[in-house]
Amino acid sequence: MSTSTPTSTSRAHGGGVVRARWRSRSSRVERRVGTNAASADESEFENDQLESKKTLVVIECDGAVVDVHGDGHRVAFNRAFASKGLNGVTWDHAEYASLLRSGGGTPYGMCERYFTFYGYPSAVSPATKRKIENDEYMQAMKRLQEIVPLATDEMDSEDDSEEGRASAEDEKRMREIFLRDLIKEKDNQFGLMIDEHALKIRSGVERFLDDCIRENDKIQVLLVSETGSNPSERVLDAAMHKLGELRAAGISVMNASDLAAPSSMSQAIQKQKGDLLAPEIGGDLQRQNLNSDVIIDAGMFSSSLRSVLTAETITELAVSRGFDPKNVIFIGGALSTCSAASSAGCFSVMVRTQLHRGGEFPGVDSVVDGYGAGEGITLRRILAISGSRSR
Repeated sequence: MSTSTPTSTSRAHGGGVVRARWRSRSSRVERRVGTNAASADESEFENDQLESKKTLVVIECDGAVVDVHGDGHRVAFNRAFASKGLNGVTWDHAEYASLLRSGGGTPYGMCERYFTFYGYPSAVSPATKRKIENDEYMQAMKRLQEIVPLATDEMDSEDDSEEGRASAEDEKRMREIFLRDLIKEKDNQFGLMIDEHALKIRSGVERFLDDCIRENDKIQVLLVSETGSNPSERVLDAAMHKLGELRAAGISVMNASDLAAPSSMSQAIQKQKGDLLAPEIGGDLQRQNLNSDVIIDAGMFSSSLRSVLTAETITELAVSRGFDPKNVIFIGGALSTCSAASSAGCFSVMVRTQLHRGGEFPGVDSVVDGYGAGEGITLRRILAISGSRSR
């Protein structure tokens, strides 16, 4: 072996430092030839720096991987309408979001609001004389009467007899049965969508995960499920099927229930749907009008565990996996979870859905509309964020 002094570009066979690959922090082995203690310390420092740069990417399944509301429940409602023969009843993203705001965050409230405004099917609307108390409707009728004279109540006098008419109580009961039967059919259609593998995952998420898995020496991916759904709805199953076995093998999965203490879990399950949504919009959802511009964070119709993802639990999650929160990037689909991640010291990225478009998201570090080049989230952006935060 040559005894010449190595240059800055020399390698092992040129007489410089020779290092063997290390398997882990606890079993790091180095062979040094012609080096002093200073070069050994420098090597140790470099190895520690490499390990500290590894980043944990936490992805919220409900919202960031699957748009549970826009591509799940909304579609299931439309399938239920068609199954019940309600021709012409279809909810697009905008109407669904409006009804979610005004209906108290429950399927019953949404349907009740919709059919009260647009009218129930004739089968559950007997010809009962009743006073119309909708201000918007009355104002519209008044403007119309100024243009075209409308018929008076005298023309309907022959219909005033109570004989053969359902009482207001009977009509209310018939409508309640209709709504609950419709919601039951909607739940059935949602289950069929899972069985048929019809629940979509968000565009670009597969390629993003592929890129992360290829860089597994720098990136570790953790998927957190059931923050905006419950286990019986099998949203995670649908997502994993769409992702495929190879991608599923390259990532870790954790249920939100695993992050909650038993007492917190019980409280979250007992919460009512509106209770979970109200803090996100700043008040009682029942009082929001149909055209409300308030951007909501829809946890779920049924009990949601999204409230379990607090700054404390996210910190515990990072530490338990050997990561400092500053080396964690949280990709979520809700304002509450992303702001909690930011409070924990993580870098939060909110992947907006149709429900969130046009809103402001205080406490969130970055807001994107999806995955991919342009304004979406990409591996390159993840690595750039990670690099800037580790300096």
